[in-house]
Amino acid sequence: MASTLLDKPSEPYKQVLQHFRTKVKDLASQQAPAKDLVALCDQLRDVHLWNLGIYLEDRNSPQPALVRPLDKLIIEARVDRESAGIAKAKAKLEKEAREAEREKELRERPKIDPLLMFRASEYSEWDENGIPTVDAAGSALSKNRRKKLVKEWEKQKKRHDEWLATQRAA
Repeated sequence: MASTLLDKPSEPYKQVLQHFRTKVKDLASQQAPAKDLVALCDQLRDVHLWNLGIYLEDRNSPQPALVRPLDKLIIEARVDRESAGIAKAKAKLEKEAREAEREKELRERPKIDPLLMFRASEYSEWDENGIPTVDAAGSALSKNRRKKLVKEWEKQKKRHDEWLATQRAA
């Protein structure tokens, strides 16, 4: 009876290591690449042993890994690293989404007719080319502002004409 009491607390460790041993044998029989074995070892260290409250600390090459029980500092350090990783991944996804939106806008921009591009509520009158002459408040646009709008209109006209040419060719 005493031996069964001693075996019970070690059972989870035994199961994890037996599973690991089986997987290693499977990889060896399949002649799997070394990266698969390394991934399996990482999973043992980072997931299975961690869940059992054990931390393996890597040391310099001739020395074996140090086996330590988990303590509060180690757990907090890992939580911080994971939080930073999650934040970094989230920022990367947001950046990719912004870039995708920008690329979509750049693809759609040539389709806009330059005669209609300034037809918005911020202007109330336009010339024959669709370039605004009066803002929504009823004031004539300044010479500088009008000059910028003409430049923007010319760029859009060029883009739109090129887009129309590709549409006709297709």
